Amino acid sequence: MRISELLRSSVFSALVAIATFGATLGAVGQAMAFDDKVFDDKTGVKPQSSPWAVFQFGFSAYKNGHKEQAAEAYKYAAENGQIGATWKLARMYA
Repeated sequence: MRISELLRSSVFSALVAIATFGATLGAVGQAMAFDDKVFDDKTGVKPQSSPWAVFQFGFSAYKNGHKEQAAEAYKYAAENGQIGATWKLARMYA
């Protein structure tokens, strides 16, 4: 692996980590799967939810095997500026 490829990969990884975990300073609270504050089984993601809380919900839903809810949550969070959700959604599609 060339040094330029390694550097590019490291910078990209650092940016994703900062975007994903750096938002914890402004997080409203941890969202868990089936959290009624951010997600409703009938209507999906609640529109007033913060992208970070929805991203956390999607991560938890994915870990618990609820892939459809995770994809919907990641899509909402990605459309509202959560870069980590964009990356996780792309990994799911891949």
